[in-house]
Amino acid sequence: MTNTYSAARDIDQTYSVLNGAGLNGGSDYEKLQSARLLNSSEYTVNTALGYVSLKTSLQSDQVLAVAYEYTPRRATGR
Repeated sequence: MTNTYSAARDIDQTYSVLNGAGLNGGSDYEKLQSARLLNSSEYTVNTALGYVSLKTSLQSDQVLAVAYEYTPRRATGR
């Protein structure tokens, strides 16, 4: 996705690129223009179980989005 559809990172091209890839806005993705990156003091991550905990509650007009990158572990060759 990051290579083939990299133009989707341009906020003005998001809809045309992702819809052209067969995704549907509102169900497969959502475009947010006023998002902000949380400071590390605003959340904790449990790496063993894979969940994020916020230190404050979300307001009714707020959403939380999480992005991650999966890197498979290499075989040790044993």
